[in-house]
Amino acid sequence: YQRRVRDIPLLSVTNKHSSSMSLRRPLLVRWSPYADECIEVLTTTKDALPSDKWFCQLIRAQHIAEDVGLEFSMDDTASLLTLNDSKTQYHLKAFERQLKEWFEAAPPEIVNKPLFQHSYGIINLYMHEIAMHHNHNIDDFRPPFNATPIEGPPDPDNVTPAHIEALTTCIQSAHATFDAFLSMDIRTLRALPYSALI
Repeated sequence: YQRRVRDIPLLSVTNKHSSSMSLRRPLLVRWSPYADECIEVLTTTKDALPSDKWFCQLIRAQHIAEDVGLEFSMDDTASLLTLNDSKTQYHLKAFERQLKEWFEAAPPEIVNKPLFQHSYGIINLYMHEIAMHHNHNIDDFRPPFNATPIEGPPDPDNVTPAHIEALTTCIQSAHATFDAFLSMDIRTLRALPYSALI
């Protein structure tokens, strides 16, 4: 009973966070101390299943993604965020460290699992995509999603090493995400929550 009381709210939070992140919509449910408490109970209780620790690790990843979305205003298509801003670069480095710590804190038996690799790649891509936020038409992010030609120079006036590093990370993360997804067996794919497929 104690496990069910704790994992159902976490499941709800992760599904809402994944959907908000994928669809660029505002978060309706934010991380709370109760979520931290649920994770603590699920990882330390004596009747915890091995899957509970695995589930909690994925929930922690969603918490990082929530922080990224809030800091970089990912749900606001009119946001003028740029990697030329030193504050943005600082936050990006902090999120990179946080994601690396999350990855290294994972139990060794789950690090090589495709779903773990998929989550890592998606969040890494999400946090670095700000390198591509240059000279875009904000209406391209609103339904009906019509791509319009970009007017003016296609490249930023000031390409920095931070841009190059972030774009390289985006490419690597996209490849890693596809590799992880394509390596999953059909049974696993059918059991994934819908939010992993958005």
